[in-house]
Amino acid sequence: MSRGRLRGRAGAVGAVAAALLLLTVIVVVRSRGDGPATAALPRGEAHPRSLAFGRNPLWDERTLGMTDVDGAELRGGAAVVTGRSASAGRLVVADARTGTIRWSADGGDPLLGGDGALAYDGPPEAEGVRGLSGGPVLVDADTSPGGWSVIVQYAKGAGGEERGVAALSGEDGRVLWKQALFRGADDDREQETRLLAADGRVVLAGVRSTGRLRLRTVAFDAAAGRRLWEHQDGWAFRIDGGTVLGESAAGEPWRPREVRDGAAVFGLDLMTGRKRWDLAGAFEGAHVQAAAGGTAAVTVRERIAGGPSTRFRTMALDSATGRVQVASLEAEEAAGTPGPVLGCVDDRRTLIACAAYSGRLVTIRPGGRPFTAKKPLFKGASSVEPDLVWRDRVLASRALDGNRRAGAVADRAANGLGATPPGRPAALSDRFAALLVRRGLYDGLAVYGASETGKPEEPAPAPSSQKPLRVEARPLWTAKADTIRGVSSAVLDGDAVLISGTGPGGSDDRRHVVADARTGETRWTRRAGDSLGGGDRVASLGLPRLAHVGGETLSLVKYEGQGSQGIAALSLRDGRVRWKKAVAGDGVNLYAVGDATFAVRVTDYGAGAGGGGERERTVAFATSTRRELWRRSGVVPELDPAGDLVIAARLGKAERYGVEPHTDLIAYGASDGRQRWHTGGRYRDPRLQFAGGRALVVTVGDGAAVLDRATGRELARTGARLGGCGGTGALVVCRTGEGDVGGAGEHAVTIEIGDGTARINDLPRTAGLTAFRALGPWLTATRPAAPGGGRPAFPLLDAAGRTLAEDLPGAPLALGGGLAVLTTPGPDGAAALSVYRVRG
Repeated sequence: MSRGRLRGRAGAVGAVAAALLLLTVIVVVRSRGDGPATAALPRGEAHPRSLAFGRNPLWDERTLGMTDVDGAELRGGAAVVTGRSASAGRLVVADARTGTIRWSADGGDPLLGGDGALAYDGPPEAEGVRGLSGGPVLVDADTSPGGWSVIVQYAKGAGGEERGVAALSGEDGRVLWKQALFRGADDDREQETRLLAADGRVVLAGVRSTGRLRLRTVAFDAAAGRRLWEHQDGWAFRIDGGTVLGESAAGEPWRPREVRDGAAVFGLDLMTGRKRWDLAGAFEGAHVQAAAGGTAAVTVRERIAGGPSTRFRTMALDSATGRVQVASLEAEEAAGTPGPVLGCVDDRRTLIACAAYSGRLVTIRPGGRPFTAKKPLFKGASSVEPDLVWRDRVLASRALDGNRRAGAVADRAANGLGATPPGRPAALSDRFAALLVRRGLYDGLAVYGASETGKPEEPAPAPSSQKPLRVEARPLWTAKADTIRGVSSAVLDGDAVLISGTGPGGSDDRRHVVADARTGETRWTRRAGDSLGGGDRVASLGLPRLAHVGGETLSLVKYEGQGSQGIAALSLRDGRVRWKKAVAGDGVNLYAVGDATFAVRVTDYGAGAGGGGERERTVAFATSTRRELWRRSGVVPELDPAGDLVIAARLGKAERYGVEPHTDLIAYGASDGRQRWHTGGRYRDPRLQFAGGRALVVTVGDGAAVLDRATGRELARTGARLGGCGGTGALVVCRTGEGDVGGAGEHAVTIEIGDGTARINDLPRTAGLTAFRALGPWLTATRPAAPGGGRPAFPLLDAAGRTLAEDLPGAPLALGGGLAVLTTPGPDGAAALSVYRVRG
């Protein structure tokens, strides 16, 4: 081909390409609006880029254990969500990509580091963990860990006699500061409190006196909580620059987007509370709709001259002075269009967007003139509700049939920039969008990927690296009902399995049964009350306590005789007594058992306590020789498989119901009794929930902490109240939400233990499952049978709560030596036990 022909063909191709490009531009332009071309923006303004959203939600409110969502905010990679479970208000800070809970605060729960303060959860209209309009109240400040904090209400003392506001770290939920709004000594103890607003400088809270619509605003320094000022007549709730806008008390309660009869708008100096201006007496009623960059949109109700009728009008005011900048935002509306401009939203800085009854957008820049779109945002729709303003884009929606909504993104001229997913936009960031979606009578939440520059993220759950447990279809053997039933625990040790439960006699027939792990042949059985020789009998049988001494496994149990009591060691091989150790005291209980050391709790009463009351002490013995190693008075051992340490607690004075609080948790060297570390005053009422080789799980007054076993250093912290913790090795499984029959309900919390590290995973999506256990690296649970029939299921999950299998033949109790011990509910409800061979 000659150069001339090539050049000529290239020119033709270039012309075709140019034509295609022009056609593409025309198609894109036409797709951005309802008219034949893109509508013009005010002079000098550029069209913002389109927004793209993911096709499917990344996660929803069920991931957070919520039944009703009030609002959401996005901060970096975090989503802050407020709402309720069925039983309490709930605030959750979660990973915006996955919904993984970082921390949460439920109404009525202790606040982390709050010195006994509880997250307030009063009547539904008193937003304990949410703001005046439903969403979370955030403080953006470099002084906070992670750069931001969340404001909540708290209650403290009997009956919540102290009520106030607290700032919680966005990073971990710890209390940064708290300040009281009132205490029980105040004249009006039934006052209602609300969270009004916050920015990086000031936090605003409101108090309403009971039975009287007298409102007052209290301002606090956002960084340290110092009280700055108080305004006695109305609520100041909209911060704009150096001014906070508010409304006076009126004859009815304050409600969002509602003009109340008799309410007047005013402006206060943000830092001093000094009144800058007031519209009192000017109108029949007034309401602050929005404010940005020094301009406020205020809707008023005024009387029409010469008659009794009234009308609504929305005007633009200078936030700092109250001076009218634009008398009516409706002035720029198309001629003949009735109705006021209502439902305004803003981005706090550069743009206010409102909706007229015609379905057109009305927008205004700070200090500028209103701009009315020439076309409705939704073709053929006469109403539109602006939901959000973000980087010169307006996100709006309209109601469809039923609970459905259609949403769109547009510029000021109503040129379409993309359709939003179903729902009402609540928050938007560079990567994510949070939308409120209607679910029956309640609002849910759906979080999507969002992007203005590329492809938004789609849900792609990370595959679990954990392989599922696989067992053979048929068991090796099943325990006979006349041997043991009502199984509570099992331990595999070498070629034996020790089973704890009840016999045919029911709950009073406690027994331990040791069987050959592969054949099920019973080696021996011990019942509570069985003779141990010498007039001594087994006093009680609880969870198995095993120690390995001299090549033999021993099971330690408590015994009682005539005038004596102590600890006996039974051989796992044949059930015979290897030794007995008498321990002096009025009460003796076995707590910590290890291969080298075991520790007992000794209690003396009355005269034995030296003059009345009772005295507690911890006594440690060598497991091999029974020789006493050390004793400590005033402390009691915790349940612990003692290794190189024995964990004990110091008790305080019982305040009520006879339950002594724990004032300290102490680690003693198992062999010498020397104190290695203690919690001191770090925690209120520290109680050991779980002890492993590397870490301890300790419940405290405001949640739970994971401590390094060797040093006592805190590895992780949660505000969740944990119970029923257990595990081996690197995974601990606890439950939380006990008694919360609605909402999230009882669900699992997993703790992944590493070398000097711990990660806590709150898994509210496991609600509905029961009997949570750790089995090696797995979380096991039971899915109860459906009402009216069917069989229970036994799912296997990983530490993140991802289901690995749904078809296990039973609930696993123990694993080892290529075997798995599983239980299933019997016909009478008692658990039956089977042993399976593990495949692979």
